[in-house]
Amino acid sequence: CYDGIQRGISGGTAGTANNLLACNSPNYGVYLNGSTATSWTAVSDERFKENLVEITDAASKVALLRAVTGNYIDDENKVRKPFLIAQDVLNVLPEAVAQENPDRLGVQYTDMIPLLVAAIKELKAEVDSLKQQLGK
Repeated sequence: CYDGIQRGISGGTAGTANNLLACNSPNYGVYLNGSTATSWTAVSDERFKENLVEITDAASKVALLRAVTGNYIDDENKVRKPFLIAQDVLNVLPEAVAQENPDRLGVQYTDMIPLLVAAIKELKAEVDSLKQQLGK
Protein backbone atom coordinates (compact mmCIF):
# COMPACT_ATOMS: atom_id res chain seq x y z
CA CYS A 1 0.00 0.00 0.00
CA TYR A 2 1.03 3.58 -0.47
CA ASP A 3 2.49 5.35 2.56
CA GLY A 4 -0.08 7.24 4.56
CA ILE A 5 -3.79 7.69 4.14
CA GLN A 6 -5.01 9.49 1.05
CA ARG A 7 -8.18 11.50 0.89
CA GLY A 8 -11.02 9.14 -0.01
CA ILE A 9 -13.92 9.49 -2.41
CA SER A 10 -16.26 10.44 0.42
CA GLY A 11 -14.08 13.41 1.31
CA GLY A 12 -12.77 12.05 4.58
CA THR A 13 -9.44 13.21 5.94
CA ALA A 14 -6.75 11.37 7.85
CA GLY A 15 -7.97 10.22 11.25
CA THR A 16 -11.67 10.33 10.39
CA ALA A 17 -14.15 7.77 9.11
CA ASN A 18 -14.26 6.84 5.43
CA ASN A 19 -10.57 7.29 4.66
CA LEU A 20 -9.17 5.45 1.68
CA LEU A 21 -5.82 3.72 1.96
CA ALA A 22 -4.89 3.16 -1.69
CA CYS A 23 -3.27 -0.19 -2.45
CA ASN A 24 -1.32 -0.73 -5.70
CA SER A 25 -4.22 0.26 -7.94
CA PRO A 26 -6.45 3.25 -8.59
CA ASN A 27 -9.35 0.79 -8.76
CA TYR A 28 -9.11 -0.77 -5.30
CA GLY A 29 -8.67 0.46 -1.75
CA VAL A 30 -9.11 -0.34 1.90
CA TYR A 31 -11.48 2.02 3.68
CA LEU A 32 -10.64 2.87 7.24
CA ASN A 33 -13.02 3.73 10.04
CA GLY A 34 -10.74 5.62 12.36
CA SER A 35 -7.73 3.29 12.50
CA THR A 36 -9.53 0.02 11.68
CA ALA A 37 -9.90 -1.39 8.15
CA THR A 38 -13.61 -1.98 7.55
CA SER A 39 -13.94 -2.99 3.92
CA TRP A 40 -12.21 -3.63 0.61
CA THR A 41 -13.76 -1.50 -2.09
CA ALA A 42 -13.42 -1.65 -5.87
CA VAL A 43 -14.20 1.39 -7.98
CA SER A 44 -17.50 0.56 -9.66
CA ASP A 45 -18.38 3.89 -11.22
CA GLU A 46 -19.61 3.30 -14.77
CA ARG A 47 -17.69 6.36 -15.94
CA PHE A 48 -14.44 4.43 -15.41
CA LYS A 49 -15.47 1.33 -17.38
CA GLU A 50 -15.82 0.30 -21.00
CA ASN A 51 -16.69 -2.76 -23.09
CA LEU A 52 -19.57 -3.62 -20.73
CA VAL A 53 -21.53 -6.74 -21.65
CA GLU A 54 -24.54 -8.04 -19.71
CA ILE A 55 -24.07 -11.47 -18.13
CA THR A 56 -26.63 -13.77 -19.71
CA ASP A 57 -27.80 -17.29 -18.94
CA ALA A 58 -26.48 -16.73 -15.43
CA ALA A 59 -28.81 -19.15 -13.65
CA SER A 60 -27.67 -21.98 -15.92
CA LYS A 61 -24.04 -21.04 -15.30
CA VAL A 62 -24.55 -21.00 -11.53
CA ALA A 63 -26.19 -24.43 -11.76
CA LEU A 64 -22.90 -25.80 -13.16
CA LEU A 65 -20.95 -24.74 -10.05
CA ARG A 66 -20.34 -27.10 -7.17
CA ALA A 67 -20.87 -25.47 -3.80
CA VAL A 68 -19.04 -27.76 -1.37
CA THR A 69 -17.59 -27.92 2.10
CA GLY A 70 -14.26 -29.49 2.90
CA ASN A 71 -10.79 -28.69 4.12
CA TYR A 72 -7.39 -27.95 2.65
CA ILE A 73 -5.16 -31.04 2.40
CA ASP A 74 -2.33 -29.30 4.26
CA ASP A 75 -4.58 -28.08 7.12
CA GLU A 76 -3.48 -30.10 10.15
CA ASN A 77 -6.68 -29.17 12.02
CA LYS A 78 -8.92 -30.20 9.08
CA VAL A 79 -11.10 -27.11 9.53
CA ARG A 80 -14.11 -27.40 7.21
CA LYS A 81 -14.86 -24.40 5.00
CA PRO A 82 -17.25 -23.66 2.14
CA PHE A 83 -15.70 -23.59 -1.32
CA LEU A 84 -16.39 -23.24 -5.00
CA ILE A 85 -14.14 -25.34 -7.21
CA ALA A 86 -11.85 -23.21 -9.40
CA GLN A 87 -12.05 -25.62 -12.34
CA ASP A 88 -15.87 -25.29 -12.35
CA VAL A 89 -15.67 -21.50 -12.16
CA LEU A 90 -13.11 -21.49 -14.98
CA ASN A 91 -15.74 -23.07 -17.25
CA VAL A 92 -18.45 -20.48 -16.55
CA LEU A 93 -16.69 -17.25 -15.52
CA PRO A 94 -12.95 -17.47 -16.26
CA GLU A 95 -12.50 -13.81 -15.31
CA ALA A 96 -13.07 -14.84 -11.68
CA VAL A 97 -10.23 -17.39 -11.61
CA ALA A 98 -6.67 -16.47 -10.65
CA GLN A 99 -4.55 -18.44 -13.12
CA GLU A 100 -1.06 -17.04 -12.51
CA ASN A 101 0.01 -20.47 -11.26
CA PRO A 102 -1.69 -23.18 -13.36
CA ASP A 103 -0.84 -25.73 -10.65
CA ARG A 104 -2.77 -23.76 -8.01
CA LEU A 105 -5.90 -22.06 -9.36
CA GLY A 106 -7.75 -19.59 -7.17
CA VAL A 107 -11.30 -18.24 -7.10
CA GLN A 108 -11.72 -14.50 -6.73
CA TYR A 109 -14.95 -14.81 -4.77
CA THR A 110 -15.97 -11.16 -4.96
CA ASP A 111 -15.75 -11.41 -8.76
CA MET A 112 -18.50 -14.04 -8.55
CA ILE A 113 -21.04 -11.57 -7.16
CA PRO A 114 -22.11 -10.12 -10.55
CA LEU A 115 -22.85 -13.63 -11.84
CA LEU A 116 -24.93 -14.40 -8.74
CA VAL A 117 -26.82 -11.10 -9.03
CA ALA A 118 -27.56 -11.81 -12.70
CA ALA A 119 -28.82 -15.30 -11.79
CA ILE A 120 -31.09 -13.92 -9.07
CA LYS A 121 -32.51 -11.36 -11.52
CA GLU A 122 -33.21 -14.08 -14.09
CA LEU A 123 -34.92 -16.29 -11.52
CA LYS A 124 -36.97 -13.36 -10.20
CA ALA A 125 -38.16 -12.57 -13.73
CA GLU A 126 -39.16 -16.22 -14.14
CA VAL A 127 -41.04 -16.24 -10.82
CA ASP A 128 -42.78 -12.97 -11.72
CA SER A 129 -43.83 -14.42 -15.08
CA LEU A 130 -45.21 -17.55 -13.43
CA LYS A 131 -47.10 -15.45 -10.88
CA GLN A 132 -48.62 -13.40 -13.66
CA GLN A 133 -49.72 -16.57 -15.46
CA LEU A 134 -51.35 -17.76 -12.25
CA GLY A 135 -53.05 -14.41 -11.75
CA LYS A 136 -51.23 -13.57 -8.52
